[in-house]
Amino acid sequence: MYNTSNTQMPLEQIHQLLKQRNFATLVSADLQATHLPLSFTAQNQLGLLTGHLAKTNPHWKKLNNQRVLTIFNGPDSYISPTWYHTRPSVPTWNYVTVHAYGKVEIVEPTLMLEDLNCLIEQHDPQLLKTNDCITDELKHRLMDAIVGIRIHIEHLEGKEKLGQHRSERDQAAVLTALGAQQTPHASDMCRYLKHRWPSNV
Repeated sequence: MYNTSNTQMPLEQIHQLLKQRNFATLVSADLQATHLPLSFTAQNQLGLLTGHLAKTNPHWKKLNNQRVLTIFNGPDSYISPTWYHTRPSVPTWNYVTVHAYGKVEIVEPTLMLEDLNCLIEQHDPQLLKTNDCITDELKHRLMDAIVGIRIHIEHLEGKEKLGQHRSERDQAAVLTALGAQQTPHASDMCRYLKHRWPSNV
């Protein structure tokens, strides 16, 4: 990924995005891609990604012990040059993304169930406290229909293209304009920038 010194994310910020934005694109060496949720656990500095693929998806058959790229996207939004005080200016697109590289391990059913429960715990913990929705019978049927994977992360790269080179005045103007757009992309980016640029709020 093309990255510059002022757009590189620190490891702590990368880990935070991986925990908050579970949905990823997994790309193998043969350029096959699968879109799936992956849970992140920080361990051995870089961490571990866990998830599963449908057994009917042939992609999993080529993954064991293979090095893959997983892409996690944060917020993104169009930025109009009319929002800046500095002129002339051009339109651009601000975005946040993380690339995680690592080797895949196909896991046995017990570990797969642990990883699945971890994902549920993060997003819908009450499902683990009742059998009303996911009965034991349904769980066993589902376990037969999926393949669990773990990706042992070897390298992490994060990029925040947020207009860091702009003056604080221009950054504050962008924040104000994004807040006024009332679109999902703009609102998402506005929330992110308020966290990253608290001095401009």
